[in-house]
Amino acid sequence: GSGPGVMCPSYRATGEERHSTRGRARLLHEMAIGEVITGGWRSEEVREALDLCLSCKGCRSDCPVGVDMAAYKAEFLDRHYAGLRGLLRRPRSHWTMGRLPHWLDLFGRGLNAGLRLPFAARLAGVTPERTMPRVAEASFTSWFAERASDRPPALTLWPDTFTDHLSPEVGRAAVRVLEDAGLGVALPEGRVCCGLTYVSTGQLGAARRVMRRTLDVMVPSG
Repeated sequence: GSGPGVMCPSYRATGEERHSTRGRARLLHEMAIGEVITGGWRSEEVREALDLCLSCKGCRSDCPVGVDMAAYKAEFLDRHYAGLRGLLRRPRSHWTMGRLPHWLDLFGRGLNAGLRLPFAARLAGVTPERTMPRVAEASFTSWFAERASDRPPALTLWPDTFTDHLSPEVGRAAVRVLEDAGLGVALPEGRVCCGLTYVSTGQLGAARRVMRRTLDVMVPSG
């Protein structure tokens, strides 16, 4: 049989109905009808209810009808912050954490100097109680490029942003395990990104552009 359900983490923490999958689905339904919630995609009630959603997709496996609140949240945020008015109202965390892959590719370990500043978390829109991560001295992809291997590649390993810049030891360990199993490893011939941080912050236009570039790398035309 199946294991225990996930249950929405934000509902478990707050105990508030609006932070449950059912409560959020109800609010989205009311928003669509437009009688009780009249703000449409600009509704602050819906935004507040979705704010604590971690996009963990636990609801998708728990819910009998497979409600995917993470997808609903992404679509709502994309529309909620659409246009110049929405652009100016986006939380700072959407620009910092939402576009983290871009900043890491652009500045790499140079970000560490800024992250050490006492006001760095607040400037980034992150609670000051949260310890800011440190960018690795050498990324996983740079380590991989400098090593030599006589095995022909049997598979391509995906170097996600977090592994590449924040936990390169995980990528190095994966390469060792695969090579110990007799498999040669290659990396994509170009920058790739799954677009997760863009999607989870409702920046779907940017997510599509990132994913198209990734597809061009993974499945080159011609």
